[in-house]
Amino acid sequence: MKTKPIPLVSADDTDAWHRERGKGVTKTDVTRLVSGTLASKRAVHADKIGGKTFHGNQHTKRGHAFEPVIAAWVLEETGIPASQVLYAHGENRAHRATPDAFLWDDGEGALVEIKTTTA
Repeated sequence: MKTKPIPLVSADDTDAWHRERGKGVTKTDVTRLVSGTLASKRAVHADKIGGKTFHGNQHTKRGHAFEPVIAAWVLEETGIPASQVLYAHGENRAHRATPDAFLWDDGEGALVEIKTTTA
């Protein structure tokens, strides 16, 4: 990536993180819009106009438990540190993401997304 992202808020402030995340479009939103059902598309719309209500389930909680272990491996292997920061794209603030690991160095960025399965 060549455009430096704008840091908005740390996930340590859960309420502010959810509020700021809801003001933009994330990969989760795009996935629900592109491959979701009509109900999920309506849910994205409702989330954006009324505030998101989903804050996790057993699968997201398990994924969050594994993330620090995987992020430590990523840091050891690549030097890219874990991140809890919600970023907005430097040219379009509506595009937002909280990468699991992020590094901006010498005008270029690298990010890592850690994904686990439900199994």
